[in-house]
Amino acid sequence: MSGAALIEGFRMMPCTGTLQLNVLDQETLRRARANPRDPEFRTLIVRVWSFSAVFVDLPEGLQEHVLARTAHGA
Repeated sequence: MSGAALIEGFRMMPCTGTLQLNVLDQETLRRARANPRDPEFRTLIVRVWSFSAVFVDLPEGLQEHVLARTAHGA
């Protein structure tokens, strides 16, 4: 299923839910890890299982988990 089809399917659903999409690459996440105090990365929100968090505030293990997920299809 394409991303466009997913969004269109969600839009057509009779609900009042919200859809939040984040498109990040590994390079951005790696720069954030190297420069966690940089204001550019203080608002970099990522999805981790059932919650969202500021990437640079996550423990190193969870940052690795998020980075590994971005490698799919690379």
